[in-house]
Amino acid sequence: MGSSFSLTSKKDLWRSLLFSALLLFSAPSKTWADPLTILVGTFSFDQFIPTDGSVAGTNAFNIINYTGDNAVLDPNAIANFLFSDLTLTLVDEHNIEESIAIEGNLGPGSLLDPLTPPFPSDPLFILQRPDFVRFTSARLIGTVSPEAFVLPDGRLFTAGPSSFDALLLPSAGDWLMPFDIVALELHGDAEVEVAPVPEPASLLLIGTGLSASWIWRRRKSQAPR
Repeated sequence: MGSSFSLTSKKDLWRSLLFSALLLFSAPSKTWADPLTILVGTFSFDQFIPTDGSVAGTNAFNIINYTGDNAVLDPNAIANFLFSDLTLTLVDEHNIEESIAIEGNLGPGSLLDPLTPPFPSDPLFILQRPDFVRFTSARLIGTVSPEAFVLPDGRLFTAGPSSFDALLLPSAGDWLMPFDIVALELHGDAEVEVAPVPEPASLLLIGTGLSASWIWRRRKSQAPR
């Protein structure tokens, strides 16, 4: 009894196996988005009440950009970010809400600190309020640029559409007190490269070819000599 596999069939089998292997190993690597949060700054509440009564007391909201060379909060914040389109929304103890648009950009290492003299002529006076006003919350939203940059480990980070949205709440009691602080978090995705995964069709083709090869060898070994 002779083998049912012809020489042509055998060649076709090995061609199929070779083609499947080429498809498998020449497939490009793929990437997926790995969620990542980067700390880019701080948003805090402060209060200045002079003991000598020389000037009126002041509530203040401070915004600090900790990116670039000033990336002391997060080593991933190596890009020189600009904070833009900043909006501060305040809610006081009477549940009255006030929204304040902050013009201009805040660069790396910059501090929006309205307690720094001279005031009240300081252009950042907009972040000051009388010390007798008590706030129950403060929300800061803004955009960050650049939206994409390379992380220290080589991955590409892309920021989400909302950039950052920070809600400052009292750490104790019913209203904000000095040293209440919240981090400005930049949410986005870091690309992760993965090795190619065999497609189901390629696996099926390779499996079929290996099975056919095994059958051919078995029949050949059983054929009368």
